[in-house]
Amino acid sequence: MTEEEESYAVLLSDLDSLQPPLIANVLVPFRKMPFQDAIRIAKNCWGVVLDKLSQKEAQDLMARLNAAGLKSFVSQPSLLAGLPDLRPVKKAAIEPGGLLLSAPEADPGLHAYKDPNAPSGPETIPWARVGLIAAAGVNV
Repeated sequence: MTEEEESYAVLLSDLDSLQPPLIANVLVPFRKMPFQDAIRIAKNCWGVVLDKLSQKEAQDLMARLNAAGLKSFVSQPSLLAGLPDLRPVKKAAIEPGGLLLSAPEADPGLHAYKDPNAPSGPETIPWARVGLIAAAGVNV
């Protein structure tokens, strides 16, 4: 795969740059889209303004954002850490030794990273192995 075929992303460098109206003002001429569409993208970008761009497009967007006072940089998505598969959790608790997780009865796969012969049940993941905690409610 050549460098031009690789997929690039433009990310904001700091929290102060997460200003949806200003981001939208940059996206309107960049993507030739209405402001209403651009503001929706900007409000939901969580710091990753756009991805799946060519290197040239990414550099152009970064320059436009920086010119608008929004600090940004270009990254190859392949350099961004991937997230592990999602697993449902019945209970989570913060403990001094780590994050205590209990899987629903129907999903013993929560503990797939440990020995498959180990007994199921709550497990404490040491803080050194926790990189991110994210939660969302899901209707089933």
